[in-house]
Amino acid sequence: MRAIAVLLASILLAGCCGIFGEEAPPPALNLTITEALDPNVEVFVMDKYEKNVTSIDSIEYFYPVQKGLAEGTEYGFRIKGPTFMPVNEKFVAKRPPQIYRELGVQQYHGYQPGRYDIELVEIQGNRGFVRAKTIFTVYTRESRADDAAGRIRANCSGFIGAAPYETRDGNAGRLYDCARDLAVAARDPDVCLGLGKFFADNQSAFLVGDCRTDYAVATGNASLCDESSMPKGRGFCKAMVASDPGECMRIECDFSCYMESIETQQDLCLQWYGIAKGNNTVCLMVRNEEYRNICSGLVLNDESVCQRIQDPQARESCVNHARNTPRG
Repeated sequence: MRAIAVLLASILLAGCCGIFGEEAPPPALNLTITEALDPNVEVFVMDKYEKNVTSIDSIEYFYPVQKGLAEGTEYGFRIKGPTFMPVNEKFVAKRPPQIYRELGVQQYHGYQPGRYDIELVEIQGNRGFVRAKTIFTVYTRESRADDAAGRIRANCSGFIGAAPYETRDGNAGRLYDCARDLAVAARDPDVCLGLGKFFADNQSAFLVGDCRTDYAVATGNASLCDESSMPKGRGFCKAMVASDPGECMRIECDFSCYMESIETQQDLCLQWYGIAKGNNTVCLMVRNEEYRNICSGLVLNDESVCQRIQDPQARESCVNHARNTPRG
């Protein structure tokens, strides 16, 4: 499926000033630590959305969480890797584990890229016992894009031009298709990040988002839809995964509603879905007349509908599409 370029580049949630924001981290606790793993105890990592993750962008916050310690047990975390963080704060286990209540104000953030061992340390007086540990990776989006671009070069070399592509015509479209198919075959949506290395800056963010939406649809992985920076993008992705345009009407306002009302975003989501699915019934659900005419004109290949479009550029594109695309 060739998706239309609808997903905006993600807005990076930049952190402030290192691992603990503007404040220096607390001093290390005076502990003698030994390893005494307990198979009934686990440590895992959550992101700011309280989703379990095994890796995260270096600009994002992450939260280690314990499972299995007896209620009332004191514990802390030790993080070993390119950035080292000793046990420097005590928490008290609750049932069930409550991420924000247990972690208090401590936020893990700003770690150097690389592989880390995150250890859950039970604290007994001045002694610490490592009860569980897990491997965690911190990356930068740029490093992942470079790796992905290398994989695309190795598998899609016949479609790569000498200069960044400005449009999806010809080999550029085939390169997109090849990268998307590679991502799906490898079950790795990060392959899509490499597309940004082959297209002009004004195209790359949209195509990376398109590719990851295509991946979500092909694999049924709706969790990727939350990466979109605006409700309309998230709704469109979820609608495509679920084959349900009702997802467009379930989107909720966020900061972007200061720029574009939720009604407009719902209409655009429905428009994109109608065009992508070739479904004029969905087009007719669009409340805004201009967006509805664009949707119906493209889906029906009907020049008379295209002529109702007020925006000259959109009208011309719709008319050209109707003239050059056979009906049926």
